[in-house]
Amino acid sequence: MKTYKFHKIMIIAFFGVGTIQPVRACDFPPKELLERSPGEYLEFHGKYANEWWGYSVVIPASTVGYDVADQPNHHGFGLILGDRQQGYINVYAEANSLEYKGARDRVDDLLSYLRQDGKKIIASRTIHSHLGGLNAIRLSVTYMCQESSERYRMVSMVALSPGKDVMYEVTLYSAASRYPSDCVVLEKVLKTWKYIGR
Repeated sequence: MKTYKFHKIMIIAFFGVGTIQPVRACDFPPKELLERSPGEYLEFHGKYANEWWGYSVVIPASTVGYDVADQPNHHGFGLILGDRQQGYINVYAEANSLEYKGARDRVDDLLSYLRQDGKKIIASRTIHSHLGGLNAIRLSVTYMCQESSERYRMVSMVALSPGKDVMYEVTLYSAASRYPSDCVVLEKVLKTWKYIGR
């Protein structure tokens, strides 16, 4: 199994641009990723360790993690699920620049963002959980997009580092019709995600 390690010896940090961000809840996977040119994105398989942001995770077999190739400070990666109608998982970390006091504050913002641009929330649920040993909040949302009768699912696990200086997110975007199979992949990612410290 190949291990990818990103060390914290870089001097320049590009916050918020390492992974394909932001993901649009009605337009996923990101178009720039689907239309990628050879060499434009790094590909990750197997064990992924990000020492800059202090976490590791195992990318499930038969899936590939993608991140922008020219970023010196990688925040995480995205996983494209399926061939035609596709789901997307975003594994991400960034500085807690908004100074969230807890994961609940970030989840409240995610719900607020999701309500924008004509989206309709059908149901939402938050529960206390854990992500790699860290206290976390798991948000599950069923929603609809403007001018569409299709239902979508978003599941996001949010945690802060012990010092509250880093925010971690693992988020699935999926059409409700393919959510059961996409959620299996999400659970594999969540099960192997570990906080390794910075």
